[in-house]
Amino acid sequence: MKYILLPLTVVAAISAGAYAQETPPPATGDSAAMKSAMEAVKKSDFATAKVELQKVLAATPDNPDANSWMGFALLKDANPDPDAAAVYLDKANTKRPGVAT
Repeated sequence: MKYILLPLTVVAAISAGAYAQETPPPATGDSAAMKSAMEAVKKSDFATAKVELQKVLAATPDNPDANSWMGFALLKDANPDPDAAAVYLDKANTKRPGVAT
């Protein structure tokens, strides 16, 4: 019985390591810039939100949360830019389907 468990343990360890390498880094939803962006969105200060989200996206361009919120901010801004918003929303949905719906 122990001869069966050892190979299974090795396979599980190798699989866990491969998964960890393929899994993208966690969203930077807890970064200072992301927190500032969310505070700005709550206040409908979309210009500030865009600046803060650009900081997040400069560090993690594939961050689905930041891309989704950037798309939202671009739509709700005093000068909406639906074309640019669509790019960010599409990227967010590509990285995490349903995040920008």
